Amino acid sequence: LHRPGSSASLVMDSAASLLNSLCVRLSLFYDVRAQSGLNVSDSLERIRLLLARSMAQACAVLAPTSSGESTSLASNGTRASNVQIDIRDKCYGVVCTLARSQFSLDDRYALFDC
Repeated sequence: LHRPGSSASLVMDSAASLLNSLCVRLSLFYDVRAQSGLNVSDSLERIRLLLARSMAQACAVLAPTSSGESTSLASNGTRASNVQIDIRDKCYGVVCTLARSQFSLDDRYALFDC
């Protein structure tokens, strides 16, 4: 996550917050469109692609966070740690939002193949 406590981490925190909010809104829109039964396959596919890219980005941020690669020896470790936790929580929010959406049930892409 770059240097915790640096302006890059604050930018990441803001970006994660924006991504989370965007995914909530897009997934709601996706669900309504998917359940409507109207022939909206092109717009639905574009939304699905945005959601897929959002899922990939959230997972890319979570991978080093969950493995402990993002720990810091900075003097402001507590503040940096809080920013990392905020970023992690927002990325988990993205994953959870998409997992509850119709997006995760798309047969063609088997996002959660259990």
